[in-house]
Formats: sequence, C-alpha cells, structure tokens
Amino acid sequence: MTDRFFFIVLPYLAAVAALSGCFVRCVMSAARRAETGSASADREHTSGLLAATWLAAIGVVAAGHLVAFAFPGSMLRWNQQPVRLAALEAAGLAAALAALASLVAMAAQRVRASEAAAFRSPFEVILWTLLLIEIASGLAVAVLYRWASSWSAVTIAPYIASLFRLDPDSILVARLPLATRLHLFCAFALLAIVPYSRAARVLAAAVDRAARRAGARVVSVLPAWRPFDGLTARMQPLRVRLTRHEGEEN
Repeated sequence: MTDRFFFIVLPYLAAVAALSGCFVRCVMSAARRAETGSASADREHTSGLLAATWLAAIGVVAAGHLVAFAFPGSMLRWNQQPVRLAALEAAGLAAALAALASLVAMAAQRVRASEAAAFRSPFEVILWTLLLIEIASGLAVAVLYRWASSWSAVTIAPYIASLFRLDPDSILVARLPLATRLHLFCAFALLAIVPYSRAARVLAAAVDRAARRAGARVVSVLPAWRPFDGLTARMQPLRVRLTRHEGEEN
C-alpha cells in the first residue's frame, strides 16, 4: 500500500461507500420502524450517562476539527494569542480523554451485561476498533506533537480542501508523523463503515424521534397562532345569511 492509495484513492472510496450506505439505510429505515422491540433496545443503549458523555465529548472534538479545517485562517488568527491557543488545545484534549474513557466504559458495560453478541458482527467489531484507534491516535498527536490546531491548518486543511476540489494533493500529509497519518486513515475508514453499522441505525432512530417531537411541538403551537380564525368566526353568520338569501332568490 502506498501513500497514493491511503490519501488519494481511499478518501473517495470511503465517500462512495458512505453515500451507498446512507442510501441503503434510508431504504431500510421504513421497514425497521415497525420493529418496536429493536427500537426499545436501541433506546436503552443510547440512554444513560455514558452515552450522553460520549456524544457530548465526541461532538466537541468533531466541532473543533470542522472549524479548524473549514476556517484555517481564523484558527491561525485565534492561536496568535498563547493563552487562547493553550485554552483551545486543553479543551480539545479534555474532550478527547472524556470520549475515550466513555467509549471504553460503554464497551465494558456491554460485555458485563452479557451483550457480547452485539460485537459478533464484523461491522461492529471494526467500528469499535477504529473508534478506539482514532481517538487514541488523536490523543497521541495532541500530546507528542503539540499545537496541532496551528500546524494542521497549513498541512491537513489544504489537503482536505484539495479532496473537495477533486484535485488531491497528498505531499504534505504523506510527510506527517505516523500517528497523524493513522488518525487520517481511521477517519476515512470510519466514514466508509459507519452507515453499515448498528450505530447508524441507533443514530437514525434518535434523529427520527427528535424530528417527530419537533413536529409534534410545531403542530401543538399552530392552533394558537391562527390570526384569521377570529375573522373567520365573525364572517360565518354573514356567510349563512348570504347563502340563505341566494336560496330564497333561486
């Protein structure tokens, strides 16, 4: 395997696999909505302090990566102040540590609860392994190669932008440390496998429940906001009289 495959071919293969998986997941979601047992089991897995901690921590890490890659110039300007740079790096490190700890705790909890069968699926085993490696490699980069939010803005961010331009340039990332390249590889692999895993079904169920709750709230608010209801009620007697007169004339 060469750097060309890992950083030029693999990202596009992962994107194709992710889009295909999302399409398959959407097609199958309608049939799975009727499986109330599975939905309740998924709800149990997604509930609890560990799951909430995991989602919050990984959300902070993902948001930091997104901002750094989407707005590298703004990130560099923010990091010009040492205090802000140290605060940003400390927040990212703390969130990554919380994500790793909660992920390990959730895995141990599932094993203790005799749910090891959930790991028998190849996709689940690969997914959990990739998640552990992804977070661990990210922590290694943060500890061994400090101020990643600054140097990644001039190395990884241009590489990500070149992928979106369909003109990939892997020269800079190919020379990065092994931990950083491993971090990138696991990110692409996760992009490809997540839509096919049980985690995607859990996430889809959570999004569906949230959408239904939001829709129910909108429906409950709509009756209270009908500015023409009063006017319609006042016009009703006039409409009855007009209809009656028209009947008498006919």
